[in-house]
Amino acid sequence: MVSRCTDHGHPASTITVSVMTELSVVHLSLERADQLISLERSLLTQSKLREDVGQWIVKNCARRPNQHAKKLIIHLPQEQIAKLGDIRQEIEIYFLSRRLDELARKREITHQAWGSAIIGVLFLIAVLNIAELLDQVPGHLADIMTDGLTVLAWVGLWRLTEEIVYEWYPITRQIRRFASLSKLDVAVMSANAYESSSTKVS
Repeated sequence: MVSRCTDHGHPASTITVSVMTELSVVHLSLERADQLISLERSLLTQSKLREDVGQWIVKNCARRPNQHAKKLIIHLPQEQIAKLGDIRQEIEIYFLSRRLDELARKREITHQAWGSAIIGVLFLIAVLNIAELLDQVPGHLADIMTDGLTVLAWVGLWRLTEEIVYEWYPITRQIRRFASLSKLDVAVMSANAYESSSTKVS
């Protein structure tokens, strides 16, 4: 798959994504090193890797939870390669930082889940005790209040289920994804050599 990526004020760059049979390989072709890295390190990730490139890698190298690309090959003009520095290390730092952010979110959600669980259980016990007392009161109204309080008690536990099912698991999956991408094998090739080899193959 080939797509065109427009950099404001500059000619469009070609981004090529290809997947081999046994070893998943993603190709990224750019025209300038500054499309890949910034001059200063990000305050959030401590990496020079541009945020849009990091998101691109996530999108194209981790398309499915259990099917990650094993290698990223970056193609640049020969004169631009020296400006990259250690791009492999920058990518590793970026995704390790993203992983730490997700771990912090997971700890926060776990803490909130335990708090919700304690409050929910105490609320459930209190409501069930009240419902048991109301059950001893004759009359149809007492029955309605008993049923209503019982439903209310179980609804109070929904927040705990929501945090575990809809928040905790997706974050755990992201942590695994970023850990895998931090170990991505990265190679840099001359764009001229890549175009020559592609011409010979075709």
